[in-house]
Amino acid sequence: MIFLVRHGQTDWNKNHVIQGQHTDVPLNETGIQQAKDRAKAFKDFKFDKIYTSPLKRAKQTAQIIAEACGMEEPVEDVRFIERDFGPIDGTKSTGHPLKFYFEDIDGAENEEDLFIRIREALEDLSQSSKNFLVVSHGGIIGSYVWHKLNRDDFSLVNTAVVAVDPETLDLVDFNLTNEEIQNYLSNSN
Repeated sequence: MIFLVRHGQTDWNKNHVIQGQHTDVPLNETGIQQAKDRAKAFKDFKFDKIYTSPLKRAKQTAQIIAEACGMEEPVEDVRFIERDFGPIDGTKSTGHPLKFYFEDIDGAENEEDLFIRIREALEDLSQSSKNFLVVSHGGIIGSYVWHKLNRDDFSLVNTAVVAVDPETLDLVDFNLTNEEIQNYLSNSN
């Protein structure tokens, strides 16, 4: 199984500020605790690899999960970096409907290109492994979910988990609880 995990909370998340690939904001105390709580679901499970966006908020979350799994440092992969939000990076996110983030924004990374980026990264990594975890961001994981579900009435809270079939790369489930994650993990052994 492939698991996509959104990073823990940052102060920018808390204050509803859009943070794209050019804003390297660390986790706040709540985000660290969220990552520790989410890591409990993966405790002692041995993934082939854990990958992470190179941004601090994702790297910190990935490191906490890797430690819970007794694994080495997560592997940074720039293909999992957050969307380039262009001129809206650093602005308040309140008032925008969710579908706004899946539309093309002048001066920002094209939505279709974003989906292709994550899809191609997952295709590439699934050639050598069927059992890995990726810590990334709401924009990129949300793009994958949006394209796979063809709907925009969902949310991905901090440390949300999405399960992806490693053979077909189809969306299996999203917004998994720790108990649901453990069920998937026990069935993958």
